[in-house]
Amino acid sequence: MSRSYIYLFFVISSVLFFVYHILIFLLHRPQGSKWFYTASMIGFAVITIYMTVAAFLLAFKGIDALARDKGGPLNFGDFFTNSIFRNIVLSLLATLGLYVLASLLFFEPWHMITSFAQYMLMAPSYINVLNVYAFANVHDISWGTKGDNAPVKDLGTVAKPSGTGASGSVEAELPTDEKDINALYEDAIHVLNSKPPKVEQKVDVRTQEEDYYKGFRTNVLLAWVLTNGLLAAAITTTNTRANLLGSASKAVGGYMAFLLFSVAGLAFVRFVGSSTYMIVRLFAGE
Repeated sequence: MSRSYIYLFFVISSVLFFVYHILIFLLHRPQGSKWFYTASMIGFAVITIYMTVAAFLLAFKGIDALARDKGGPLNFGDFFTNSIFRNIVLSLLATLGLYVLASLLFFEPWHMITSFAQYMLMAPSYINVLNVYAFANVHDISWGTKGDNAPVKDLGTVAKPSGTGASGSVEAELPTDEKDINALYEDAIHVLNSKPPKVEQKVDVRTQEEDYYKGFRTNVLLAWVLTNGLLAAAITTTNTRANLLGSASKAVGGYMAFLLFSVAGLAFVRFVGSSTYMIVRLFAGE
């Protein structure tokens, strides 16, 4: 199986997971779909392993191509001239290095050995599964009965007369005379031919509020899905549109660099916050 088919398989799997997440989170409770949550987390963990291996293979091939082009040993500055190494390896090392440094500053590095691999495999589930669930339940109101909220009409009860014993039988009076049957038939025809009075439907305040929140949830989810779809379409069609301009690799590389260094930047922000908390706690004596 070629690498392109493997890549296509993971892309299709990610899209199917995304769509199925929306359907599951709209129509089912989390308690009733435990097996799907487990399968989703395993699937995203496998995709993460594939992406990690592919990133390191790309970095290795980039360095190998740089060494062949130079025709001699590489120095430290040569690594920064390779865009693949600079965008992938440096951003990942910066993120990982900040985690290690923060754990050493707090004298608690053990979780980096015992739990970091599990965290990296679970992180895509936190980003994808919980993110989709949050948008699908933005106001914590389910779809409800989808319009089947009309009050049930009472059909009445049959009262058992006293003295009938434990048999539970009741007596019902039925018309037996032909005149009575014809009279009842005429009454039924008259009711069917008569136009029923128009009943004005009044919606209470609670129902109006629920409809508003449901519409808001639908609009937010629709806008989120459409914007993500437009972003994916723009990225995947960059190669086709930029072939005439010769800038496809630059556009995709710039987008990936933005994503990777954004992750590194957010890790740095968390590192600054945790370091500030440690310094304040150290000098405040808390």
